[in-house]
Amino acid sequence: FASSIRKEYAWRVSRGESTRNLDAFSHLIERSSDD
Repeated sequence: FASSIRKEYAWRVSRGESTRNLDAFSHLIERSSDD
């Protein structure tokens, strides 16, 4: 699950999309080994 959130975050950032609704998952994005 965490890896899919990170992919979504990266995709949105690359497109300049809002990541506001991903803020709740920011602890998953910052970590890298908890799939």
